[in-house]
Amino acid sequence: MKKKIISLAVASALITACGGGGGSSSTTTTNVTGLAMPETMSVVTAADSGTVTPKTSAKTAGITLNKNATDPDTNYSTDPANTYVYDASMESLDTVNMILCLMAQTRATDMVNEGAYIALVNENKCEQGENQSSSGSTGQSSSGQVTEYNSWVVEATRASDTADQIVKIWIPGEEGSNNPQDGQDILVEITTSEAVSDTKPFGDFTLNFKGVGDAGDFGGTPGTEMAVMRGTLKTVANTQSQPQFSFVNVSGDALPGVTGMGFAHEESASVVLDDASGSGGVAVTHRAETYDNMGTPVSDSSTYAIAFNADHLLRGKDTNGDDTADAQNCKSRTNFDTQVWRYNLYHAADGTFNG
Repeated sequence: MKKKIISLAVASALITACGGGGGSSSTTTTNVTGLAMPETMSVVTAADSGTVTPKTSAKTAGITLNKNATDPDTNYSTDPANTYVYDASMESLDTVNMILCLMAQTRATDMVNEGAYIALVNENKCEQGENQSSSGSTGQSSSGQVTEYNSWVVEATRASDTADQIVKIWIPGEEGSNNPQDGQDILVEITTSEAVSDTKPFGDFTLNFKGVGDAGDFGGTPGTEMAVMRGTLKTVANTQSQPQFSFVNVSGDALPGVTGMGFAHEESASVVLDDASGSGGVAVTHRAETYDNMGTPVSDSSTYAIAFNADHLLRGKDTNGDDTADAQNCKSRTNFDTQVWRYNLYHAADGTFNG
């Protein structure tokens, strides 16, 4: 499957017609400083402070909140509000942020040189409004979901405060699943050379991952290990010292030399920000997949070029596979629709949230 690429330079130039132009380190008990990775690599972020602004309205169905619940030091007032921007061009970037969200839950930065340990990871926590991409879908409460933690084996090491930090993770597959893709074991290795900072919001790291399964589950020789998925997320150095990263993820028949698995998936992203503020930049994203739907082969692909600044986002789509942005769509970053995807319920008496 040919991967389509739209020139970043073209994306940068397109925005003219549209009307305009982290984390920190922590110290472990071994006196070696852990290097923090970014918890998000969002390209176009929500125009939101990320904090809760307590409000009352008629929608409380006659329930009156005790005024103490909205005091500045209550859970109701201080719990952060996570916000996401959805656009069809950013689906590959959603995968990037899901990966980073999962890595953050391991707390590997705080466990450097402490030996191998088991991290309980809530994988559902990192799903970012999946139904946004479905036709006619609406956000809905997740109050009916039961939190389930998966056990990941993690080991973080760093020889000294001048050495790279190495994190190795083993993620066991889902036992008894009818979908062999869910049964694959995933191996992750992260090499971090520099922690995130005000000047380097992505830090400096390379994250490689690989999914492996029993070949017998995919039509091969039972008992033989085979690669099901492979990918890399990494920062990229450039001559302008601009924040930059790249991402690629391929699985199934999209893997080099692999055939007969019955599905293929590939996604990629290349992003360059204007500066550390992240208010502007350019990106190219690509997704393609083929699969069988009850005997009917389905194939879908999309490639986008994005250019954005503080006020606008210009999206160009390659509609005919000639590696050129054809259809263009200009959107405002200051006038947008919002919907609630997930919310918490707090005690009216004191504003506490007990999970």
